Amino acid sequence: MEATAMGGARDLFDRMPTLAEMAALAAIVRDAAGNDGEEACVALAWAVLNRRAGTRSRPGDGRFTPTKSDFADPAFWRALGAACRAWTGDAPDPTRGATRFHSHTDCPRWASQTAPNALIGKHFFYPP
Repeated sequence: MEATAMGGARDLFDRMPTLAEMAALAAIVRDAAGNDGEEACVALAWAVLNRRAGTRSRPGDGRFTPTKSDFADPAFWRALGAACRAWTGDAPDPTRGATRFHSHTDCPRWASQTAPNALIGKHFFYPP
């Protein structure tokens, strides 16, 4: 399923996410993005959403509870903004439906089995 053919990640799920699920997604994106820019945050959000759509699980893991320090972290807000833009379709999927990713400094065993869809920021993105 290639998400770029659809309006946004909301088209991949049969319900709207809760705020806690979006906050969980933002935390995943923030932690993976490090100091990467906006484009990388959007790409990471799409890859996580694409992966979750393939399993029909919720967009966020639902176990994340934001803390005061999260709300004081500009990286968390950037990641939340990127997740919202992916969800609404305001930012199209630059990963072309990728469901897996890794940092360009890592080379997991599974990555040698396939070619990446994209290199965005410091991450390679791979198809399902």
